[in-house]
Amino acid sequence: MDSTRQRQCEMCGAAGEDSDECCVVFYGIWSIVIGALCLISGVYFTVVTWTTTAATDGKYAIMVVVSVLATVYAIACVSYIFAGIFMMVGRLNHSRRIFMCGKILSYFFPIYTFLFIFTIVVHFVILPKICRYVNKTFR
Repeated sequence: MDSTRQRQCEMCGAAGEDSDECCVVFYGIWSIVIGALCLISGVYFTVVTWTTTAATDGKYAIMVVVSVLATVYAIACVSYIFAGIFMMVGRLNHSRRIFMCGKILSYFFPIYTFLFIFTIVVHFVILPKICRYVNKTFR
């Protein structure tokens, strides 16, 4: 029984060494994929809302508000895509500046989409591991 527990602890210790880098890779890919999917869905929603509103009642004030919100949402999505790209490139090239640029860009999307819950939860779960990765890797 003790040897089994010891092996489990060794496995946890080995996983703990790689977990920060694995989380950075995961979060980089997550940012790119979620940002792209949300951008596509946002553009689709905007087009559908614009055509429906224009066809039914033609209230341009509503269309302007939807357009402004959709533009801000699109900017947040694009910044999230670039955040993932910058974090991955910074990790591969061992560039602290590029990586930190990606880290900073990754803040805006979860804040803007806090009602989605999963984006902000993933962000707050991964953020301490990213900070620990930065402190270990880029001294």
